[in-house]
Amino acid sequence: MEQNRHMRKLTAIFSADVVGFSRLMEEDEDWTINTLEDNKRLISEFIEEYKGRVVDAPGDNVLAEFSSVTNAVECAVKIQHELKHKNANLIECRRMEFRIGVNLGEVIEDDGHIYGSGVNIAARLEGLTEAGGICISRRAYDHVKTQLDLGFEYLGEHCVKNISEPIRVYRVLMETKDAGKVIGENNAPNQRKYKIVIAALIILIIVAAGLIFWSYYPSQSDKIEQAFTESPKINFVIETKKALKTIAVIPFVSVSSDHEQENFVDGLSLEIISRLLLIKGLNVSPSTSSFAFKNTDRTAREIAVILGREYILEGNVRKVGDALRINVQLFRASDDSHLWSETYDLELKNILAIQEKIATKVADELKVTLGEKSTRELGSTNNLEAYEIYMVARGQYFLPIVTSDSYLQKSLKSINAAIALDPDFALAWTLKATIHLQIAANSPNDRVVPEYDNALQAAQRAINIERNLAEAYIALGRYRSWTGDWIEAELAFRKAVKLKNEQLITGNEIPYHYICVGHFKKAHEILNEIRLSEPYDQAIRSTYIICLGLIGDKKGAEEEYGRCEALFGEL
Repeated sequence: MEQNRHMRKLTAIFSADVVGFSRLMEEDEDWTINTLEDNKRLISEFIEEYKGRVVDAPGDNVLAEFSSVTNAVECAVKIQHELKHKNANLIECRRMEFRIGVNLGEVIEDDGHIYGSGVNIAARLEGLTEAGGICISRRAYDHVKTQLDLGFEYLGEHCVKNISEPIRVYRVLMETKDAGKVIGENNAPNQRKYKIVIAALIILIIVAAGLIFWSYYPSQSDKIEQAFTESPKINFVIETKKALKTIAVIPFVSVSSDHEQENFVDGLSLEIISRLLLIKGLNVSPSTSSFAFKNTDRTAREIAVILGREYILEGNVRKVGDALRINVQLFRASDDSHLWSETYDLELKNILAIQEKIATKVADELKVTLGEKSTRELGSTNNLEAYEIYMVARGQYFLPIVTSDSYLQKSLKSINAAIALDPDFALAWTLKATIHLQIAANSPNDRVVPEYDNALQAAQRAINIERNLAEAYIALGRYRSWTGDWIEAELAFRKAVKLKNEQLITGNEIPYHYICVGHFKKAHEILNEIRLSEPYDQAIRSTYIICLGLIGDKKGAEEEYGRCEALFGEL
């Protein structure tokens, strides 16, 4: 009998939970509990109707299994349509929205409960889903793609916690008009290669256009020096070898039951990285490489070895309303020892002071010097609600699936809300410009120009509010490069470098500009250094491969391509 208790089987796993449940409980516990019970009864009825079984339903979560993937997805769609109809009669702050993940996988059944990676993947899919939406795994998609009158959007591969292999994620398009559509599926089998090839094509097209201007550009170089006399020789290279100490910040973990807080916590991690970058003599791993280890099972020591860092800062955050508890730990990689740990219990209004305090403590522990302190970050805001939404928008924009237009639109909606609360929030205007630039890069031809126009207006607004904001000049430089105004683009980039420590000027924008105007060797020098600090930035490394080709280093390009394969898998 004992042997029969544990049975392996292939099943369709359905996982659902409430978006923003903690907020709803905080605002009205009785209403929230009663509404949750009603909705869970409705969900259970549909699961039974579609021949499924509710396995567990703790708190705001529902876990179920189906013998048929088609039934599971059909049931999820029916549930979301019914809940949408119910929510339509409520004001927005009272709507209870669920998100649902569906996976096909092997599980172990024990006394009616199910366990295993198949269940974990369904839960991770649910966590990647937007409010009122459904995400399914590739295995589930393969079973239902021709069986149901639905559409699907491929959201890419995702490395998720406690799952060794990336999972391919599809969003279910439930509107009748989307039936039969499959958006982005052609990228699914080899998305990494697609990204690099597209990057290559875009850059080579721009290079062709740039070379037309090249004969004009050098003759105008004296005008650049006249217009920007502060520094006749600008060095954009990050001198990593001069750094006294090296550190990486692993994205802080949200331990709140409200999954919506994850974007806020990601934004907080990015803010702490920005603060640490101000420490003299400390080389900080930029955000792209740090966020490559979000939701990883690797130890701090393993991450430090991979990134070539001496120290690791990690932490977790619990946020309930305006109350925050932040736990922070600093490790030394060589012996995996704790140098420092601290717990902060605070209100949101003190968040800027705590970011400063964390940076100061790191500087003290590593015996390096914190740069000029400020109670108010340049271009920031005194409006706490606007600042909170800004951090959420930063976290949303930095999602691995930011290439999906739906997620870009979500971050744009958030940053517009922050600006509505404080129209003089320069950093928010800068992020708005950056988002519009990314949307333009992803858009069909008829949408490109309006998005770039929006980016220009936002960047100029940021500069008008705060004339010494380096990030705004980076956005402006990107826009000028797109219009082919090479001189103005370089002036903007130079201004950014002069305003901010060179270590902070990472990313593709400046080397991309030099490729466009034919200064391939200068672009190569910059990219060669940036890739050492940002080893997990595919855009940087793909541009570097192209640049090696442009300077005639075929062997170097092939070797770098091999390194990229080792980092990112088959290209």
